[in-house]
Amino acid sequence: MKKILVIICFVFVSQNFHSQDLWGMTFGGGANNMGVLFHYDASTNIYTTKIDFDGLTTGSYPMGSLMQASDGMLYGMTNSGGNNDKGVIFQYNPNTNLLIKKIDFDGTLSGAYPLGYLTEAIDGKLYGMTSEGGANNFGVLFQYDQTNNIISKKIDFAGITNGKTPYGSLLQASDGNLYGMTWEGGTNNYGVLFQYNPITNVFINKIDCSGVINGRNPTGSLIQASDGNIYGMTLNGGGAAKGDIFKYDFNIYLKLYEFSILSQIGCWPAGSLIQAQDGKLYGMNQQYGANNMGVLFQYDFVNNIYITKLNFAGVSNGSNPTGSLFQSSNGKIYGMTFSGGVNNKGVLFEFNPINNSYTKKIDFNGVNGASPYYTNIIETNVITNISKKDKLFDFSLYPNPNNGSFTIDIKTKSHVVITNTLGESIFNRSLEIGKQNLSIQSQTDGIYFVKITDDKGLSTTKKIVVQK
Repeated sequence: MKKILVIICFVFVSQNFHSQDLWGMTFGGGANNMGVLFHYDASTNIYTTKIDFDGLTTGSYPMGSLMQASDGMLYGMTNSGGNNDKGVIFQYNPNTNLLIKKIDFDGTLSGAYPLGYLTEAIDGKLYGMTSEGGANNFGVLFQYDQTNNIISKKIDFAGITNGKTPYGSLLQASDGNLYGMTWEGGTNNYGVLFQYNPITNVFINKIDCSGVINGRNPTGSLIQASDGNIYGMTLNGGGAAKGDIFKYDFNIYLKLYEFSILSQIGCWPAGSLIQAQDGKLYGMNQQYGANNMGVLFQYDFVNNIYITKLNFAGVSNGSNPTGSLFQSSNGKIYGMTFSGGVNNKGVLFEFNPINNSYTKKIDFNGVNGASPYYTNIIETNVITNISKKDKLFDFSLYPNPNNGSFTIDIKTKSHVVITNTLGESIFNRSLEIGKQNLSIQSQTDGIYFVKITDDKGLSTTKKIVVQK
């Protein structure tokens, strides 16, 4: 391990609507002390280790998150392990608990030591980055065809011209392009923000990080918020050199807020922002705050208001978070810390943004995992086929693909939850019988899961493709 710092598919699940299937990974712990893949049911508070990473056959030390692709499978990467000890891409079936190693990273041809998660683009392929390897050993941007199990190197990071050592993941924005950041490289060797067109294979360096003016060393990933702008954070830089929050409107880069050791602000964010259902951005800083153990914060980008919502304190609620948050369809925000808790191996926690209540849910103890790093939790839709006897519960959805506006026709009063491939809930409401027009036009182009649950707890999910 190096440099740590258009189709419709049907789903039928017979389950209680309130069941919350959350999944994640830890960097360490497990039977081989190489990390675990786990399932957490938030409705019952039951945590289950599903996979112990073992090095050669499954990879080791995951430093990123899972994602659910349109085929219903979960995909992820490990930072090392595999045949070449440079990391792997794996596929995990949540129905059968079967993990299959799909790709061994080899260094020059496909890259080495990946961080972050995979992104499914409109073309149906998965895209990701490695922190090293490639022609210059500065990392690569790659495409993975999960249908044919083929990995293709698309871009070699080269340093000054296009950045080097990417630590985060890719975002497919509303213009159809992929956006990402690198930790180093560019004109000032402080990292870059770039654009990549997966159709034309054209890479454009859009912003060179410069330090005080626009931060340096971004480690997380970008998000596109409901206002259409892209938001992100840098680990360092800004006037206090402790990192910042920024906005990119596809033309201009604007620093919005500087982190500081003063008061309870916290500094040095290692993860990414999320936009919660209240429209605010949430994130975590890994150090400082009231106890110098990091903070969970809320940022209102409309009014430029930053509020520290939680100070991590060690044993009681964890410390030093290095990953990102996730808001489940139940409205609660879930996250993990790298250390702290009873065993000082990190915790899994729940935060309610409505009343600001915090609940430590799981103490990692080594056996069940340890020290989650650069990762976050996701929520899944369990994929199976609809049987003929359940056809009456089927619902109509059209058009598909669509531009974010579509019609649902249902035969019974139900509840709809729409999630993206990371399991983030972006739409949640009750539906009456008949035809109803729904809109998620504020979301980026991509693949989304529309889950309808009736009053008996039976669920049907269809996949839609949003392409403006």
